[in-house]
Amino acid sequence: MDEQAITNLFMNEIYQYPVLSIVKTNQLLKDYKENGSEEAYQKLIIHNLGLAKTVAKKYQSQCQTMNYLDLVQESVLIMMKAIRLYDMNSEAKLSTYITRSLKKTLPVKIYKYDPNIKVPYQVKIAERKYNNYVKQYQKETGRIPSRQEIQQETKLSDYYMKAVEELSQVKPKSLDETCVDKNKTRF
Repeated sequence: MDEQAITNLFMNEIYQYPVLSIVKTNQLLKDYKENGSEEAYQKLIIHNLGLAKTVAKKYQSQCQTMNYLDLVQESVLIMMKAIRLYDMNSEAKLSTYITRSLKKTLPVKIYKYDPNIKVPYQVKIAERKYNNYVKQYQKETGRIPSRQEIQQETKLSDYYMKAVEELSQVKPKSLDETCVDKNKTRF
C-alpha cells in the first residue's frame, strides 16, 4: 500500500468518530481522571483525532523533512500527553487545551526533525520578536529603534539580544565551501 492509500484509510477512519459534546467529554474526563479508566482515555483520544489531524495539516507546509503521516503521529502523541495533563478544574475546554499544546509543541518537534544545521529554536523565536518590533517601530516612527528601546519593549535578555545581533552578522556560506570558525562563535 502506498503512502496516499494509507493516508486516505486513516482519514476515513477518523471521520467515523464525531466530536464529543462538552457533557460527554467531561464525563469521560472524570471517569479517566478519578477512576483511571483506560476505556475513557481511549475514547477521548479517538474522538479528538480530527483535531490532531487538523492542526498537523496547518503545519505541513512548514515541514519538508517529515511526511504528513509522521506529522499526524507527532500530533497524536502530543494530544495524548495533553489529555493526561489536562486539569479538570481548568476553565479551558479540553479541545482548547489540546489545540494550545499542539500549537506550542508541534513547531518544536518539526524543528528538531530538520537535519540541516540550524540556530537554536529559542534564538529563532527571539530573532522573530526582535525583527517584528524593529519593523513595527520603523513603520510608526520612521527611524530604527536603539538597542535599549528594543530590549525594553521585547524584554529579551542580554544573551538573546547578543545572539540575535551576532546572527544578523552571519553571512550564508556555500555548501561546497569549508567553514572555519575564526571567532569561535556559539552557533
